[in-house]
Amino acid sequence: MPRVLPYVVIGVNGGKALTPNPCFGGQLQWARKTAAPSVYLNTNSAPATYTDPHCSATDYWCESYYYGRAAANYALVYASLSGPELLSYWLDVETGNYWTPDTVANSRVIQGMIEVLQAAGKQVGIYSTSLQFGRIAGAY
Repeated sequence: MPRVLPYVVIGVNGGKALTPNPCFGGQLQWARKTAAPSVYLNTNSAPATYTDPHCSATDYWCESYYYGRAAANYALVYASLSGPELLSYWLDVETGNYWTPDTVANSRVIQGMIEVLQAAGKQVGIYSTSLQFGRIAGAY
């Protein structure tokens, strides 16, 4: 019978984008003892106060995209401090976090995150349900 290895997925951020999980390093150290860990990033819409120099002040879709990029870059840097070898990144897309009713803006956040993670050589997956993902990102 083949040996089944445990699967461990650790949160990089502290429940929302651009926040740290202060226990990440310790959790990763524990997980490495029995598994090849993966990580997940909580996702959410850009706050209304978020601005990015790439975007005009009224272009919320642009700001959403760059917010997603900023969130993924933040998570990559934070995760790399303890786990530069980590390859599998899951985006946690759930209605429990803040999302705008604008599904296009929300999908731009997700798109920005995916692009940054893939450009860094990471494997990206989405953790959600079809109901939640549809409410958040529409047909994306």
